[in-house]
Amino acid sequence: MKPFLKTSLRLLLLNIPLAAQASGLDLNIGNETVALSLMGPINTSDLNVSISGMHHQDDRDVLTTGLSVIEQTDVESHIGIGANIYAFDTPEIDGMGIALGGFFRQALPQVPHLGLGGQVFYGPSIVSMDSADDFLDATLRLEYQIIHQANIYLGYRKIKVFVDNEEEGDGKIDSSWVAGMRLTY
Repeated sequence: MKPFLKTSLRLLLLNIPLAAQASGLDLNIGNETVALSLMGPINTSDLNVSISGMHHQDDRDVLTTGLSVIEQTDVESHIGIGANIYAFDTPEIDGMGIALGGFFRQALPQVPHLGLGGQVFYGPSIVSMDSADDFLDATLRLEYQIIHQANIYLGYRKIKVFVDNEEEGDGKIDSSWVAGMRLTY
Protein backbone atom coordinates (compact mmCIF):
# COMPACT_ATOMS: atom_id res chain seq x y z
CA MET A 1 0.00 0.00 0.00
CA LYS A 2 1.33 3.47 -0.89
CA PRO A 3 2.57 5.55 2.06
CA PHE A 4 -0.07 8.20 1.32
CA LEU A 5 -2.87 5.66 1.58
CA LYS A 6 -1.50 4.24 4.84
CA THR A 7 -1.14 7.70 6.37
CA SER A 8 -4.56 8.78 5.14
CA LEU A 9 -6.20 5.70 6.58
CA ARG A 10 -4.55 6.31 9.96
CA LEU A 11 -5.63 9.96 10.01
CA LEU A 12 -9.19 9.01 9.13
CA LEU A 13 -9.36 6.33 11.82
CA LEU A 14 -8.09 8.80 14.43
CA ASN A 15 -10.90 11.20 13.55
CA ILE A 16 -13.92 8.88 13.32
CA PRO A 17 -15.30 10.30 16.60
CA LEU A 18 -15.23 13.80 15.06
CA ALA A 19 -17.98 12.90 12.60
CA ALA A 20 -20.30 12.14 15.51
CA GLN A 21 -19.73 15.45 17.28
CA ALA A 22 -18.83 17.81 14.43
CA SER A 23 -20.30 21.29 14.75
CA GLY A 24 -19.23 22.66 11.40
CA LEU A 25 -18.91 21.70 7.76
CA ASP A 26 -17.11 23.54 4.97
CA LEU A 27 -17.51 22.52 1.33
CA ASN A 28 -15.88 24.33 -1.58
CA ILE A 29 -15.27 23.75 -5.26
CA GLY A 30 -12.95 25.22 -7.84
CA ASN A 31 -12.53 24.57 -11.55
CA GLU A 32 -10.40 21.51 -10.83
CA THR A 33 -10.85 20.87 -7.09
CA VAL A 34 -13.32 19.86 -4.43
CA ALA A 35 -12.64 20.16 -0.69
CA LEU A 36 -14.57 19.13 2.41
CA SER A 37 -13.82 19.93 6.07
CA LEU A 38 -15.43 18.87 9.33
CA MET A 39 -14.65 20.62 12.59
CA GLY A 40 -15.86 20.52 16.16
CA PRO A 41 -14.95 20.89 19.81
CA ILE A 42 -13.36 18.15 21.88
CA ASN A 43 -15.86 17.52 24.67
CA THR A 44 -16.61 20.83 26.43
CA SER A 45 -13.08 22.22 26.17
CA ASP A 46 -11.91 25.17 24.09
CA LEU A 47 -9.84 22.79 21.98
CA ASN A 48 -11.19 22.05 18.49
CA VAL A 49 -10.36 19.24 16.10
CA SER A 50 -10.73 19.25 12.32
CA ILE A 51 -10.31 16.90 9.41
CA SER A 52 -10.37 17.88 5.77
CA GLY A 53 -9.62 16.53 2.36
CA MET A 54 -9.04 18.12 -1.02
CA HIS A 55 -9.01 16.37 -4.39
CA HIS A 56 -7.60 17.93 -7.55
CA GLN A 57 -8.61 16.41 -10.90
CA ASP A 58 -4.91 15.97 -11.75
CA ASP A 59 -4.62 13.38 -8.93
CA ARG A 60 -3.30 15.84 -6.37
CA ASP A 61 -4.77 14.99 -2.98
CA VAL A 62 -4.35 16.46 0.49
CA LEU A 63 -5.68 15.10 3.76
CA THR A 64 -5.42 17.25 6.89
CA THR A 65 -6.19 16.83 10.55
CA GLY A 66 -5.63 19.53 13.12
CA LEU A 67 -6.07 20.95 16.59
CA SER A 68 -6.86 24.60 17.28
CA VAL A 69 -8.23 27.08 19.76
CA ILE A 70 -10.73 29.72 18.65
CA GLU A 71 -11.76 32.98 20.25
CA GLN A 72 -14.98 34.71 19.25
CA THR A 73 -14.09 38.41 18.90
CA ASP A 74 -17.69 39.48 18.29
CA VAL A 75 -20.92 37.93 17.03
CA GLU A 76 -19.70 37.44 13.44
CA SER A 77 -15.91 37.43 13.92
CA HIS A 78 -13.34 35.01 15.30
CA ILE A 79 -9.64 34.22 15.31
CA GLY A 80 -7.87 30.92 15.87
CA ILE A 81 -4.43 29.36 16.01
CA GLY A 82 -3.36 25.76 15.81
CA ALA A 83 -1.39 22.97 14.19
CA ASN A 84 -2.23 20.66 11.29
CA ILE A 85 -0.82 17.37 10.11
CA TYR A 86 -0.83 17.20 6.32
CA ALA A 87 -0.55 14.14 4.09
CA PHE A 88 -0.31 14.83 0.37
CA ASP A 89 -0.01 12.80 -2.80
CA THR A 90 0.63 14.04 -6.32
CA PRO A 91 1.92 12.26 -9.43
CA GLU A 92 5.36 13.82 -8.78
CA ILE A 93 5.69 13.88 -4.97
CA ASP A 94 4.12 12.57 -1.81
CA GLY A 95 4.77 13.11 1.85
CA MET A 96 3.52 14.57 5.05
CA GLY A 97 4.33 17.25 7.57
CA ILE A 98 3.24 19.42 10.44
CA ALA A 99 2.23 23.03 9.90
CA LEU A 100 1.53 25.83 12.38
CA GLY A 101 -0.74 28.72 11.60
CA GLY A 102 -3.96 30.51 12.14
CA PHE A 103 -7.27 31.54 10.66
CA PHE A 104 -9.79 34.35 11.04
CA ARG A 105 -13.13 35.77 10.04
CA GLN A 106 -13.57 39.52 10.44
CA ALA A 107 -17.01 41.04 9.95
CA LEU A 108 -17.10 44.28 7.98
CA PRO A 109 -19.32 46.59 10.05
CA GLN A 110 -20.03 48.89 7.10
CA VAL A 111 -21.84 46.04 5.27
CA PRO A 112 -23.97 43.79 7.49
CA HIS A 113 -23.23 40.06 7.20
CA LEU A 114 -20.19 40.59 4.94
CA GLY A 115 -16.80 39.43 6.18
CA LEU A 116 -13.24 38.70 5.22
CA GLY A 117 -11.78 35.32 6.16
CA GLY A 118 -8.67 33.32 5.61
CA GLN A 119 -5.96 31.08 6.90
CA VAL A 120 -2.21 30.53 6.63
CA PHE A 121 -0.44 27.34 7.75
CA TYR A 122 3.27 26.80 7.18
CA GLY A 123 5.44 23.76 7.81
CA PRO A 124 9.23 24.15 7.56
CA SER A 125 11.54 21.40 6.34
CA ILE A 126 12.37 20.23 9.88
CA VAL A 127 8.81 18.86 10.25
CA SER A 128 8.24 17.87 6.60
CA MET A 129 8.89 14.33 5.45
CA ASP A 130 9.49 12.40 2.25
CA SER A 131 9.73 14.70 -0.82
CA ALA A 132 8.78 17.92 0.96
CA ASP A 133 11.09 20.66 2.18
CA ASP A 134 8.42 23.16 3.18
CA PHE A 135 4.63 23.25 3.04
CA LEU A 136 2.26 26.24 2.61
CA ASP A 137 -1.54 26.29 2.79
CA ALA A 138 -3.06 29.75 2.39
CA THR A 139 -6.61 30.93 1.69
CA LEU A 140 -8.27 34.34 1.53
CA ARG A 141 -12.02 34.71 1.00
CA LEU A 142 -14.92 37.13 1.03
CA GLU A 143 -17.86 35.69 2.99
CA TYR A 144 -21.52 36.54 3.24
CA GLN A 145 -23.59 35.29 6.16
CA ILE A 146 -26.95 34.21 4.73
CA ILE A 147 -28.34 33.10 8.08
CA HIS A 148 -26.70 32.75 11.49
CA GLN A 149 -25.54 29.19 10.71
CA ALA A 150 -24.63 29.48 7.01
CA ASN A 151 -22.02 31.47 5.09
CA ILE A 152 -21.26 31.42 1.39
CA TYR A 153 -17.93 32.63 0.06
CA LEU A 154 -15.63 33.28 -2.89
CA GLY A 155 -11.92 33.02 -2.35
CA TYR A 156 -8.47 32.08 -3.51
CA ARG A 157 -6.55 29.04 -2.24
CA LYS A 158 -2.87 28.17 -2.65
CA ILE A 159 -1.39 24.88 -1.45
CA LYS A 160 2.25 24.30 -2.30
CA VAL A 161 4.94 21.85 -1.29
CA PHE A 162 8.43 23.22 -1.73
CA VAL A 163 10.86 20.58 -2.99
CA ASP A 164 14.65 20.60 -3.17
CA ASN A 165 14.79 18.49 -6.33
CA GLU A 166 13.23 20.23 -9.36
CA GLU A 167 12.90 16.85 -11.12
CA GLU A 168 10.03 16.15 -8.68
CA GLY A 169 7.98 19.00 -10.18
CA ASP A 170 7.04 22.46 -8.97
CA GLY A 171 5.23 21.21 -5.86
CA LYS A 172 1.99 23.03 -6.68
CA ILE A 173 -0.97 21.09 -5.33
CA ASP A 174 -3.59 23.79 -5.86
CA SER A 175 -3.70 27.44 -6.83
CA SER A 176 -7.25 28.42 -7.73
CA TRP A 177 -10.37 30.44 -7.11
CA VAL A 178 -13.00 28.62 -5.05
CA ALA A 179 -16.66 29.05 -4.18
CA GLY A 180 -18.06 27.43 -1.07
CA MET A 181 -20.32 27.32 1.91
CA ARG A 182 -19.63 26.98 5.61
CA LEU A 183 -22.32 25.61 7.92
CA THR A 184 -22.28 25.61 11.72
CA TYR A 185 -24.70 23.54 13.76
